[in-house]
Amino acid sequence: MQYQIHFDNIQTLREGEFKILGSYGDYFFIESQSPLNAPFMQRDEALFAQYQADKAETLQRTKAQMQETLENAFNLAFKGLVGEPNTNEILSWATQEAEARAFNAGNNANDAPFLSILAKQRGLTLRALASKVLEKAAGYKEKGAKLLGMKQAFSDSIEQAKSIEDLNKIQIDFTFQEVKFERIPLKVQD
Repeated sequence: MQYQIHFDNIQTLREGEFKILGSYGDYFFIESQSPLNAPFMQRDEALFAQYQADKAETLQRTKAQMQETLENAFNLAFKGLVGEPNTNEILSWATQEAEARAFNAGNNANDAPFLSILAKQRGLTLRALASKVLEKAAGYKEKGAKLLGMKQAFSDSIEQAKSIEDLNKIQIDFTFQEVKFERIPLKVQD
């Protein structure tokens, strides 16, 4: 059964008779396998319901904060993977990869107009640039997929948590191979 007892009266209970579930206002919420007849014991359904509602709200708010922290950690990890290219460069990556694949398949510069210009500006052969683009694209895809998979697994763990204690067990850590990021401990109070 679950009971409330005022902070001042908790010492009237014998150790081992109960488990503290939490606190709210001036009360401890406790649980016991057998009925307790301690002085000052109460069973106030309204107070317990408010405690449960506040506990659920705290859990949801903490989950939202952890998801935000996860997003920031993921963005930092991704930034460590790709550096800080500008948006226009990022938008060209799909074009660069497609043209590099087309050029390698047919060995025709007409299949790679964008890369032809880049190669000329950089003083590289089209073949060398196409090879470099495909190598980088493969690396980004592999590492990016690992990062995204890790982020999604952390996010799932956060959403599946049933308590603040469950959330405290989650350690966001984007570490793999040569890309290493500091662990961000997430400890929150109930």
